[in-house]
Amino acid sequence: MRNHSGPRSSKRRLLAGVVSSIMRYAAPVWHAGLATKSYRLRLESAQRIVARRVGYTFRLVRYWSAILVAGIIPISLQVEEDARVYHRLRATDLPIEAAAVRQEERRTTLDRWQARWDATIAVGSPENSRFTRWAHRVIPSVDHGSRATGLPADPVDTMEHAAFQCSRFVAERAALLAHDGAPAVTADNLVEQLLHSPARWKTISELARRIMTVRQRRWQQDQATEAAETAAASAAEVAEAAEAVADAEAASAVAATAAETVQLLPEGTASLTIGR
Repeated sequence: MRNHSGPRSSKRRLLAGVVSSIMRYAAPVWHAGLATKSYRLRLESAQRIVARRVGYTFRLVRYWSAILVAGIIPISLQVEEDARVYHRLRATDLPIEAAAVRQEERRTTLDRWQARWDATIAVGSPENSRFTRWAHRVIPSVDHGSRATGLPADPVDTMEHAAFQCSRFVAERAALLAHDGAPAVTADNLVEQLLHSPARWKTISELARRIMTVRQRRWQQDQATEAAETAAASAAEVAEAAEAVADAEAASAVAATAAETVQLLPEGTASLTIGR
């Protein structure tokens, strides 16, 4: 699925749920294998691809940010939850509703996810980055998701600048975010404004979509320019190398001709010529 156009978010979430179900098949049997880092990373790598498609994010977005934006619970926590539910249901002979157990364990899963999300911005965390800190500021709770992006043409290239300050989108912000009596949309109240009403969600999402589209086009232009410059540099290097080879071949031909000339000279004349 492409990040732009293609299925709607609801359909993407449905497909993501199918992928998750396949990945979690018989999880109570093999969940202990997640203690091996390489196995866990394989699952996370696959889930990250799905999360990027659901959340319409760029491919460089880190795993924990991608799944948060997409609203998908980390696969390792889902597997652990499945195992806990299974063992709880098997550990008692008393009648117990599986739905109630699942609900309790889901709360535990969300708490663990929240703790892991908070840990991503800790000093020294491998997940700590400018985007992660921005995402955590806008989405402090794992129950919600949001996104925004910056524009390289502005002096300060940050997500916050592009969404709320960039002069390139003044008209879009005025048209989409200007509501009588509604507070200004900022990084600190973005989630609150998104949840204010369906109409508010739609206008903010439309602004984000337009910013993402412009950003994507600018990135594609930069990539094309860089590719053209690289091709030109490569062509120049090839031409220079060909010229060097031609010079070497010419020098070799001159040396061969000189050697043949020396061989054709009468004996003694060559020695005299070389001595001179």
